[in-house]
Amino acid sequence: MLAGVGVLYSTSELKVIRNYLIALAIADLGHIYATYLGIGFDGLVNVMQWNDLTWGNVGASAALFLNRIAYLSGAFGYAKAPDDAKKTQ
Repeated sequence: MLAGVGVLYSTSELKVIRNYLIALAIADLGHIYATYLGIGFDGLVNVMQWNDLTWGNVGASAALFLNRIAYLSGAFGYAKAPDDAKKTQ
């Protein structure tokens, strides 16, 4: 997490931020898949039986994944480089 804070605060390049969010989205899918391997398909689709750990691994990962994909697809508007970054280029 500290590496992510360092990446996001030290760059103004949109390509770096986009690639970082893509890597995080892939990791979200990895968390969901690893949980699927552990609890099986029936455990994954039976949401009423999830415990706190399953909610963290699947629920939170799915919510973060959807948020990241929405951002990358422009659902919240498209990111612009800061004005300071434009002046130095």
